[in-house]
Amino acid sequence: MKKFLLGIILFVAATMYLKAEAPVIFKTPIDTVYGTIEDDDLIAFAQIINHTDKSVDFNIIMDFVELKFGHEAALCWEICFDYTDKKFISPETYTLAANTESNLGQFTGHLHPYKRISLEPLIYSDPVPGTSIVKYTIIPVGGTEEDASHFTVIFIVKDPLSVNDFDFSINELYPNPAKDIISIDLANSFETNSTIEIFDISGNMLKSINILAGLTQENINISDLANGTYYLNLRNGNKQMTKKFSIVR
Repeated sequence: MKKFLLGIILFVAATMYLKAEAPVIFKTPIDTVYGTIEDDDLIAFAQIINHTDKSVDFNIIMDFVELKFGHEAALCWEICFDYTDKKFISPETYTLAANTESNLGQFTGHLHPYKRISLEPLIYSDPVPGTSIVKYTIIPVGGTEEDASHFTVIFIVKDPLSVNDFDFSINELYPNPAKDIISIDLANSFETNSTIEIFDISGNMLKSINILAGLTQENINISDLANGTYYLNLRNGNKQMTKKFSIVR
């Protein structure tokens, strides 16, 4: 009887382990992205990892747990697809080599706090504060739900003029456009160290700077970066905020 029970326990444990170990998984440093109605784009970064000894082909699905009326979202794998308020399955199949992980900016999830309401002429709605929850799913080609990996992002959009307790925010990013130095002012100091990352528009991380707990301002040397458009990403724990800036000399 004891051997029978032990066999059942080992079988259940092995089954749970296999279910937990999808071939390709999201590595998610953040799950909450903050922004304001003044932001053009809210961005969530995540890496995708193939921990098997074979290359894996997969598709990415974007679906909504909760969508604020007036918001729309998109997914990007090196290139970005159109923003939508409907479930979306990537038309492309992607491949990740054995025992490798994607670059940090190779996959990104995006949210617009507004939506496109007309193509000709091109018209967008006014931005709307509120919360949207977007779920991104990886499913290997030929796989089942047990092989899927999920990344759920809470996008929180606030109106800075009407919210007094906006405790996670980039208060100001200046000058913008910048030349050799860009300064970041935080709305509040953090009790733990933070990280500032700078990405180009292709999602390549160019700089990573640690911000000590208690600081509310940091000056970043960007003299080694070329003219162009960049994203500055502030990360503290599982919270993130991204601002766009440009360099013009």
